[in-house]
Amino acid sequence: MTSGREFPDRVRQLLASRTPVRVDPGGFRRASVLLPLFAPSPGAPTELWLVRRSDGMRVHRGQVALPGGKHEPQDADLLATALRESHEEIGLAPSAVEVLGSLDDCVTVTGFVITPYVGWISSPFTPQPMAAEVARVFAAPLAAFEREPL
Repeated sequence: MTSGREFPDRVRQLLASRTPVRVDPGGFRRASVLLPLFAPSPGAPTELWLVRRSDGMRVHRGQVALPGGKHEPQDADLLATALRESHEEIGLAPSAVEVLGSLDDCVTVTGFVITPYVGWISSPFTPQPMAAEVARVFAAPLAAFEREPL
């Protein structure tokens, strides 16, 4: 995978070329997450920040997840939710995120409709996990999520 400026530009173009599938929440709760992508150094492969949820959480305890959470009434929209939650959970300032677009909604078995947003972090960032919700913040190479040929 490439990194540098061409990678976020390609992702933005790809996401803009399609309309994300949105799900009517029905009785489900709305939530959103951020896929915070970055290159750890110039020319390095793209990575993704992930969290491991605290064991003290009521829902999703101990799970590896993307930063994000439940939509709150004060949030202007679901993008604001993803940015607010990412700031609260890992210390990522909303102004440090270049939003590239969004992906299809996902419905979970725990009663959420989640809207994912893809963001690019171009400046150095050191995570500051919120201990009450996040046990650990770690980076994984984006290539680890590529689908193997069938």
